[in-house]
Amino acid sequence: MPLTYGDLKALNYKDAVDDTVVEDSDSNPDTLENRAMMERIILRNTSRHQALQINAAVGEDIWEKIDRIVIKDNVAEGQSVQINHANNLETTLKLLDFHTTMVAASGGGTSTTRRHDSFNTP
Repeated sequence: MPLTYGDLKALNYKDAVDDTVVEDSDSNPDTLENRAMMERIILRNTSRHQALQINAAVGEDIWEKIDRIVIKDNVAEGQSVQINHANNLETTLKLLDFHTTMVAASGGGTSTTRRHDSFNTP
């Protein structure tokens, strides 16, 4: 995480190293030039059987200002549900209701179907 001289001063750090420090700026902190790049990386998660795994925000999209999202090499096996990207609450509840219905209709057994999903945005 890049630190400003003000950050280092607050930490009582006397020997600032140039490549550790970014310049303090009075300009808009939300411009790309004045803030560190934000990433969200979701890698190599596995859900099995009838598991529910949510690796994302539900409701408010708290990732909307993230510069780069990588969703890669995640596996959902059997009747499991894996959510790896932000969804609104209504969509998530509908998905969970559908999952519950499908598990109940199958008698609660597990399937051998294996899915490998990947998604990557620059």
